[in-house]
Amino acid sequence: MVSLVEISRDIPSLRLEDLISEALMLCKKQQINHVVIEEEGKFKGLISSDVLSTYSKNQKIKECRDAMQGFYIHEYSSLLDSVRIFKSFETNVIPIIDNESKYLGVIYLIDIVDRLAEYTFFTEQGVILELEIPLKKYSVNEISQITESNNERLYGVFLSGVKNNTARIILKVQGNNMEGLAESFERFDYNVVNKYYNDSKEDLLKNRFGNLMKYLEI
Repeated sequence: MVSLVEISRDIPSLRLEDLISEALMLCKKQQINHVVIEEEGKFKGLISSDVLSTYSKNQKIKECRDAMQGFYIHEYSSLLDSVRIFKSFETNVIPIIDNESKYLGVIYLIDIVDRLAEYTFFTEQGVILELEIPLKKYSVNEISQITESNNERLYGVFLSGVKNNTARIILKVQGNNMEGLAESFERFDYNVVNKYYNDSKEDLLKNRFGNLMKYLEI
């Protein structure tokens, strides 16, 4: 993770003996929705601003310790590990710890968005297909083979959702022969939901990418 996204040390951790008013002030100042609790250099957990706001500002943080959450990532975790946590805990900040539970800093949701935006799937010009297929038949290898057999370059594919055991797939390709590619997918029992040839594809990417960062359905 250190090599992919910079760890921020700008946000101070708090202690259980600190006042809730301090924690709420930190949330407001740093525009974060969780504060990190640390004791003697060790990570203890996080408390959300929503929980803090239900207590008196004059109370100490330890009064709401039962509501502490324990999510974090290790310093060399993958980028997608952080995406999963951002989604699961509806947070915009994740603490980073080492193997001895030492608090190292945080990463921000916006930094993950910026990093993902550099991926080829989003930067390369191309055409997008939305496909559906029964989940049990979903195969990235097959999708790649069908694409390459039509002399298309595959820039990326991801599973955008599953409903009623049907997988919805977003596929981005170079786009030299889209009609032929779509027909090939249909021969393999894929339902071609949408094809985006022009500027509408950019709208789709932005829309899907926004959904990803606002708690993706992967």
